Amino acid sequence: MLTRISLVLTFLIFILPFNSQAEETERKISISFGTYALSISHADLFQSDETLTLSGTAFSASYAISNNIAFRGTVFSLTDDDFPDIDSSGVDIMALFGSGFTAQGFNGYLGAGIFIDSWRNSNANQNFDGIQLNGGIGYNWEALSLNLLFGLRESGEYDNQGNSFTAVVSTSFNLSVRF
Repeated sequence: MLTRISLVLTFLIFILPFNSQAEETERKISISFGTYALSISHADLFQSDETLTLSGTAFSASYAISNNIAFRGTVFSLTDDDFPDIDSSGVDIMALFGSGFTAQGFNGYLGAGIFIDSWRNSNANQNFDGIQLNGGIGYNWEALSLNLLFGLRESGEYDNQGNSFTAVVSTSFNLSVRF
């Protein structure tokens, strides 16, 4: 099994440089579908730490102004992994700066944006919004792209513990069709 994996990796290492020398078309628009997770961790000196994790699906659309600047919008729908009664849905909008948005090959980027997150369960609804910092890596083929994106959200509105430290992190793994 290890020999097959080594053989495939060796083949990819040798074929990718030749593939990238071919005539490329800039692909500025991408439509994505993937997974999305949101983790909220409360750390308190006087009580035990707790983490709430929600996961689900996301749809995204991106437009690259150039190979170095892109805008991305994501719509997500999540459910709490431990308490299925809690649902979250929302939107992320961000500006991204990096390399490789329109070309084939690897890409990496950092950015900033806003989030709007609406939680609901059988008893109440609660809304959160604020700013976030984002970063990601990925790989672009001619018509497809695979990306892993991380976000660090402003935690003030999620902090209902008062004197605790709260960290809010989002993660998205997407497969995109490029146009």
